[in-house]
This record gives sequence, structure tokens and C-alpha cells, in this order.
Amino acid sequence: NKAMIAFMNAGLTEFIYIDTDASNGKLRGRGTKAGSHKWIFSTDNTYSTNTEMSIVFTHDGTTPLLYVNGILQDLTYTSEADKTFWFGDTTLLTTGRLGC
Repeated sequence: NKAMIAFMNAGLTEFIYIDTDASNGKLRGRGTKAGSHKWIFSTDNTYSTNTEMSIVFTHDGTTPLLYVNGILQDLTYTSEADKTFWFGDTTLLTTGRLGC
């Protein structure tokens, strides 16, 4: 799995990230605070590895939104305890990486 967008703290108890799932080619997102998952999703579409993509990861105040090459993605949630969780709800993020 390779992170594309990742923001986290040193203890990895708080993070927001997008990565690729090598087992099925889907993109995954996860938001976690105090070790508790607020949301976890995967795209319904699959993507080829080693292919350049334009990724936009944003939030509309209610839920995370993911665009790939300008197209809003359908997301399947496996955890949705608090889909309103976003950067303003974090207090411990110390590291950010893009295109990791």
C-alpha cells in the first residue's frame, strides 16, 4: 500500500490519508482521532498502479469527497462513526506528505 496523501502525528493515533490497496486496485481513505476510526472508505472504481492521476481530497462539511481526474468518486464506507471529522477536528497532526 502506498500513501498518496497523508497527514499524521508521531504516534499514529491521529491521521487523515488516502492510499492504494494493492490487493484490489482501489483507493482507500481513513480518518482517525485518538486511535478511533471516524471514517474508512474505498472507491468503487479500481485504478492501475504506476499510472499518474490527479487527486483532489476535500470535505463538504458533512462527508469527505474524493475526485480522481476531475470525477467525483463513489465511495463505499466500512466505518462511518463520524463522517464530519476533518482537519479542523485534529489537534495532534505534525507531519504531512503528498505523493508519498
